[in-house]
Amino acid sequence: MFIIHSLVSIFFYITAFITFVIMGTLFIIIGFLPSAVMFAYIPFFCRAFLLSLGVVIRVHGEFPKNGPYILMFNHGSFIDPFVYAAMIKGKFTAVIAAENYKIPIFASMLRKFRAIPIHRQNRKKAMESIKFAEKVIKNEGYHMAILPEGTRSLDGKLKELKKGGFHMAINTKTPILPVGAVLPFKYKPKNRWYVNPCIVDIYVGEETNIDEYEQLGVDGLLVSVEKQLLTLINKKDSS
Repeated sequence: MFIIHSLVSIFFYITAFITFVIMGTLFIIIGFLPSAVMFAYIPFFCRAFLLSLGVVIRVHGEFPKNGPYILMFNHGSFIDPFVYAAMIKGKFTAVIAAENYKIPIFASMLRKFRAIPIHRQNRKKAMESIKFAEKVIKNEGYHMAILPEGTRSLDGKLKELKKGGFHMAINTKTPILPVGAVLPFKYKPKNRWYVNPCIVDIYVGEETNIDEYEQLGVDGLLVSVEKQLLTLINKKDSS
């Protein structure tokens, strides 16, 4: 069984690498065109890349047409950013670990995408990134995607949520939209090299009510979103 897993994984890694290089380069070129073209290309690119890895996504629930929103997702696998970017509608960017800017091609894509690097080990720089993200939301109306756990879960369970995104929501009076994905962790956990091709179900939660922010405060808002995420990621795969 291990040999089969290994051969299948090698096939998907090679296919994904080729797909990423070709479509990633095209992404960089498209980045010079009007932003509407880039945002139309992103879901296509992400779905194609995921398919090359043996992953198909299904979205349950409607993504709101208005906004902007702060989108909060659970984080169980390296494929998560592509899973979530494939389902977001409208113009958006993300707060993303600064280490990703060291990856060839991907770093250029992030710059075109205007992703905001966050230095997780430097509190001062991290807060500067959060403040910059707040300006992007208020001044440009972008959705802001965040992985509030800060890093991948090692056991598939929801980790403790960081407070930065909740401060951002309250400071900008922006609703949070929780989104949970079922199965990315089983596809490839952080501490395993081989993959399990699968269907990933994405469940869109309910946006938070900004009128309740003053009463809830940061801690209360965090608990509210955490409860939603736990409910969403524990939904059974309907396949």
